[in-house]
Amino acid sequence: MHIVINLYTLPFLIAFLFNLIFSLIIFLNNHRNPTNRILSVLMFVCALWNLGDAIYTVSSSAQFSMILARIICGMTPLVPCVYLHFVLTFPRKKEILNHKGVYVLLYAPAAVFFYLAWFTNRLVSGPAETFWAKHYFHYGPAAVYYLIFFIAAFLIAILLLASVLSGSPSKRERFQSKWFIIATVIPILAGISSNLVLPLAGAVVFPLAGPMTLITSFMIAYAMLRYRIMSTSLLSASEIIISMLPGIVIYLGTDQQIISANKRFFELMEYTPDELLGQPISSILADDSRRNGLPMQKWEEKTQLQSRQLKFKTKSGEMITVSFSGTIVTDETNDIVGLVGMGFPVKGNQ
Repeated sequence: MHIVINLYTLPFLIAFLFNLIFSLIIFLNNHRNPTNRILSVLMFVCALWNLGDAIYTVSSSAQFSMILARIICGMTPLVPCVYLHFVLTFPRKKEILNHKGVYVLLYAPAAVFFYLAWFTNRLVSGPAETFWAKHYFHYGPAAVYYLIFFIAAFLIAILLLASVLSGSPSKRERFQSKWFIIATVIPILAGISSNLVLPLAGAVVFPLAGPMTLITSFMIAYAMLRYRIMSTSLLSASEIIISMLPGIVIYLGTDQQIISANKRFFELMEYTPDELLGQPISSILADDSRRNGLPMQKWEEKTQLQSRQLKFKTKSGEMITVSFSGTIVTDETNDIVGLVGMGFPVKGNQ
């Protein structure tokens, strides 16, 4: 295969490098946070996508370009799937992921399009010469469903983010959702237009979707540095303090997911940290405690959670009653970021 370098390679290479760098930064910033992990995966997939398009621009082999087309078209459906998964890790949406069938619904479309791209000609067909690549590809008849899927997945994700924006009592959560809506809408509109809508209409245009992911990457990086979105400082400090305290100590996020806990808590619940961290506290509460134990309105009023008895269900099914109290944690802007709770098993537990 002869390599023919042209200027159209540069936008894809830049987008590849920055998406890869941001993917690593976000993952290393707080790899225990499921939101960070899935966002890191999303940017890594975008990096591979841009790398594939960069190779297109230097390929002079029709056969190789066709194989590359099948790889890219089989991989890019992961972008809306992973993005929707990312949005579902946001506060007040995470409980949806407790249903295992949701993962099938999230990723089954990507599997279908992967099959169409690799084993049929219904998604991509023979190579076509363009002004930016000697051998690109034609879309097949199934590409219209590809387009519908992309639009539907991103629309659902944006609506979910909008519901957080309008319904969350936390300024930090509202800012996060607003920032990600802005960081998503612009590149998605440009990308879907240039990569799907216009090519399906017969126009030959430069595919902007990959390079436009740079907008999302830069906006997220700026927000992380300027507004400390997904900052680890509070988490790191809480883990040190929690590990030193007696009894059961738990640090909960604003959607009541378990961010951190001490060794005694995991021993009593009979779970490992990997099994519980990131899960909602309700997943290990008995039914009556789940309904009445941690009322959200108390968090919104920024008061201490008065001592109460909560029933926890261990991994083996044993019910343990714990005398539990908590203190609201706020950041420098007095916005709620979580709750630190402490408890002791009530005498008489079996």
